[in-house]
Amino acid sequence: MAKTKRNSDWCFRMCTQADLDAVMRLQEIVCAALEDPDLFVATDREENRTYLAAPNFILGCFDGDVLAAYCSFVVPGNTPENYAQDLGWPPEKVCAAAKLDTIVVHPAYRGNGLQRELIDRALALAAHTPGVSTVLTTVSPKNQYSLHNVQAAGFSILMRKLKYGGKERFILGRALFLPNNTETAEK
Repeated sequence: MAKTKRNSDWCFRMCTQADLDAVMRLQEIVCAALEDPDLFVATDREENRTYLAAPNFILGCFDGDVLAAYCSFVVPGNTPENYAQDLGWPPEKVCAAAKLDTIVVHPAYRGNGLQRELIDRALALAAHTPGVSTVLTTVSPKNQYSLHNVQAAGFSILMRKLKYGGKERFILGRALFLPNNTETAEK
């Protein structure tokens, strides 16, 4: 049974190294609850550890001391982990692309709009990351709920590709607007 709460009841904050165990436990819970394991690929502990260091971040949504949901934002630079490499972008555009890597919501907290709230908050924080102009993410074509949420946040499908050891994914992207550039953001 989902815990339905008002948005004002949640505490959104940057996770720290002290939250790494909670991040890993939440991933395990989400993976165990999936009917189709192809929908989600877990991030290993060492990767998550690097996601806790700036300019990267893991944004957590807490219900008291309980990590109810989180998302990770990564600035991979000109590395094979950058989805812009899959798109064949030139090096300068690859370096300006970041990724919204992982978004998980504890099964008991689904139905509260947390995935969408985390996406919106992560994008707002990402707008302050120097040198980043595009955010990319991946979603399984079978995961209609997540696909709807990222598209509602302004992401467009750019490519369909096998990723993560042969799992089919859409690569989606959107321009990152600076908070003071409201004219462009409203278009």
